[in-house]
Amino acid sequence: MKKFTLFLFALLSPLIGFNQTVPGYFMHPDVHKNTVVFVAEGDIWMAPLSGGMATRLTTHPGDESDPK
Repeated sequence: MKKFTLFLFALLSPLIGFNQTVPGYFMHPDVHKNTVVFVAEGDIWMAPLSGGMATRLTTHPGDESDPK
């Protein structure tokens, strides 16, 4: 399941507007229903699997990891 999630995230990342970032920039992706959550810039983000804009969920100074 984890390999499928990473594969799906790699396919969808250009659709959510992040195709110009450094490889390895997105970490710890996880899929729930029609949403993917991931860590970027030390915060947790979410985006629809169908594509579109990603939304930052956290903004405090600490670093987040492993969203579920």
